Amino acid sequence: MKRSFNEIIADATAAGILPSFAAASIQHQGYRPWPVVLLTALGAWLAAIPLMGIVFLSCGDLLGRDSRTLYPVSLVICGVAVAILRRASLPLFIEQLAIRALLAGAAGMSAAFYIDKSIGNGSVGVALLAIILAVLIPRNWLRVLLGAISCAFIMTAIVTLASNRDRDGFWMVVHGAMGIWLLTDFVQRQRLRSVLVDRVATGWVLTIVAGLALWTGMTFLAGAAIHIGSASTMAPLSQPLASFARYVSAVLTLGAAAWLAMRWAALRKPWYACAAAVFTGLAVLMPSLGAVLTILAVSASSGRSGIATAAGAAAARIIGALYYQLVYPLATKALILIGPARCSP
Repeated sequence: MKRSFNEIIADATAAGILPSFAAASIQHQGYRPWPVVLLTALGAWLAAIPLMGIVFLSCGDLLGRDSRTLYPVSLVICGVAVAILRRASLPLFIEQLAIRALLAGAAGMSAAFYIDKSIGNGSVGVALLAIILAVLIPRNWLRVLLGAISCAFIMTAIVTLASNRDRDGFWMVVHGAMGIWLLTDFVQRQRLRSVLVDRVATGWVLTIVAGLALWTGMTFLAGAAIHIGSASTMAPLSQPLASFARYVSAVLTLGAAAWLAMRWAALRKPWYACAAAVFTGLAVLMPSLGAVLTILAVSASSGRSGIATAAGAAAARIIGALYYQLVYPLATKALILIGPARCSP
């Protein structure tokens, strides 16, 4: 017996594999084969490059005399692009051209922010611009990208304005951003159920995951794989933040393990308790692991497989980075890294 695509989506939503708003999101986006999208996007790029070049060459003298001219020019370009992208039915080639125009307009506006303001205030302006565009443009994949941009520039603004640009500042800011995502995710699932909020939050949390993975430093054997010679470890957190960060990482890991056990009865077994203990020990050694495991647990339990996959990959990278962070013999490092595998059922 064949079932329709909508019935499959409804069953997956009822089982908790997909979020409750997945059906509306998929129906809104429609289906386009990726080779068609790729070739059309390439053609739009080839057509947009000379078009944008003519626009900026024509306005070059005017823009050079006064940076404030960037605002109206960029606003017009962004406005035209947003008006096109808001249409429900749009030829793919025109859509790709509008995206290129949006990119050019947003880049011009961002340049004006940084010319007239400080780095911190300019970053705030770029983040607000990304959020406004996400609200105005009903394209879910663009909302994910704009959510990621807003998160990155908000964190940059906070670190810059606080005059704390070292590793300590980044750790505090990225964990604050994760707290905002957890609160937003709870409100979203309990009350809002908005596609807009979900897509922006998805981009937001993916930026957090990527930032934590890169912040950890070089991962296991990556130095040899990309032929960079010796892999240097990143500078540790300063005291007393280092001790606090390890404590927070361990608490987040225990909370993530308890959350998954509460949501999935199949995990209430001795092997899971052993695995949770091992990961908690690893989280004490790696201050960025607890946040990633928390994101993994929340995403996996709510059916967000894409975020969970990204968080899982980031967790594996962070655990691999333990190889370069510990000043222990190789045999000791190997025992620590294979610990989670020994606790598997």
